[in-house]
Amino acid sequence: MLQRIHTNFPQNAVRVLNQPNMYVALWLHKDKPVMGQAWNDSGVVQGRGQPMGCAQITGISKEEIANTKVCNKCAFAADHKVYKGKDIEGGTIQLLIYKGNHVTNNFFYEWLPLPKWKVERNGKREQVLYGMVAPIFWKEKAVLGNYSIAEHKATFAIADKYHEVNDTTTLNKMLVLIRNTNGGAAGCSCEKCAVSIGANGEHASIKTLMVNDWGDFCCGNPWPADKPIMRALNRPMNTPRGPQDHYVALWYRHGKPLMGRAWNDGGKINASFVECVYTLSPAL
Repeated sequence: MLQRIHTNFPQNAVRVLNQPNMYVALWLHKDKPVMGQAWNDSGVVQGRGQPMGCAQITGISKEEIANTKVCNKCAFAADHKVYKGKDIEGGTIQLLIYKGNHVTNNFFYEWLPLPKWKVERNGKREQVLYGMVAPIFWKEKAVLGNYSIAEHKATFAIADKYHEVNDTTTLNKMLVLIRNTNGGAAGCSCEKCAVSIGANGEHASIKTLMVNDWGDFCCGNPWPADKPIMRALNRPMNTPRGPQDHYVALWYRHGKPLMGRAWNDGGKINASFVECVYTLSPAL
């Protein structure tokens, strides 16, 4: 899937573990890939990233990459300095996309600690690589960066500063992105995983799993009837137009999260948010 940035934020972009507004991004700087992070700001793509050392892409198909036009707030670390917005030549970055589930794609993404990946690597798991570098997540700093396998070094853009980490103790606390072809993720709610049948023909017990998951949508998009959306108070709300179902919504305005409500408006998504004394109904 291909899409330009500075248009609406693409659906199905791959998020970082437990980060509702951090996505895996790639920037080609002087024909060399630069790995970093992007985020949804007022419905468009923002990004910041770290340098990568090789232009060869492996482990990711073209269908999993979306081209996006860069916004002014983008920031990438390359050549030991930080680039922002209009400083990014070409004005485009790429986002990692994952449509469907492990049944339709025959794999799912997971984040593993770097030392665990080194020990448990097998034919069922494939590290997401660009040449000899890979995405790496530094949990303590909540930042996504680039890991050079050859140099055993991770680089990050934190605020306006370039950061480099090469000590094993710190690196071993970081997570790398893996493609797993061995079934589905823990707690997967797809039809295939909803009920597992034991050898004796009885249904195995399944523990309820609460997942803090957010989908990316735009106002005016078709209402996502195929997705389990959280309804406010689990009942219709009293509105001037009569009882109406409202749903929990999240919008990033200038990089800051706003909680609000969304509703089905004639089969289309509509939403409303409040900031201070202003009511905002954005074209997300």
